[in-house]
Amino acid sequence: MKKIIRNDILKVVININGAFIDEFCFGEKNIFYPRFTVDIDGIQKPRGGMHPCLPQFGVSEINKLMVHGYGRDLVWEIIEEDQNRIILALDGHFGYEGMNSLIEYSLDKNKFDVKLTLKNTSNNNFLVAPGFHPYFYYDNNFFIDGVDLNHDDLRKTIFVKSNEINFRTGENEVKILTDNFNVFAIWSDFIENYICIEPTFNGNSFTKEKNDPYILNVKEEFKAQFSIKID
Repeated sequence: MKKIIRNDILKVVININGAFIDEFCFGEKNIFYPRFTVDIDGIQKPRGGMHPCLPQFGVSEINKLMVHGYGRDLVWEIIEEDQNRIILALDGHFGYEGMNSLIEYSLDKNKFDVKLTLKNTSNNNFLVAPGFHPYFYYDNNFFIDGVDLNHDDLRKTIFVKSNEINFRTGENEVKILTDNFNVFAIWSDFIENYICIEPTFNGNSFTKEKNDPYILNVKEEFKAQFSIKID
């Protein structure tokens, strides 16, 4: 099932399956590279749009979760919706039973806001390090303020510790501002003309080398948000 939120400037197409953003448009122009699937070594993998990385961004070497967790693979429930806002909910799975996740997508003039809330209703603590994975159009005129976009480094992922990032895609100036997403992961495999600028909590926190996730204690809430502003 797909839902659309919009205002006079922006349109966002939300797929309830995975809480994916299939399209994000500024006027008639796509800001996100449209969603598609690609065959990599016999495995169908999603590309384009934007999806949540939940409960963790990246690979997990400290438990048995798939890359970027389970949030993008399950059907979310619609809690509230109106013309320019929708709230989605998902119960925990794969060892995260008792962790409830809420995502709010909303539009305010030229700004797309994303809010994530994780609620621990269980009697166990949970390790979390979430993020979001947007794909932006990439061309020869693309640049990010203060970042050297070396292709070899991009294939490995460039991590930038910051709560703000500014870049240009096509004719648009874009600013991402975050709260509690303190590391941007910048990546592309160059299969098509996209680059990912991903707000995360502490990057690849579920690796044995780093192993630095957030501990979501019993009855506690974790909140994080970001805004994409288009000029």
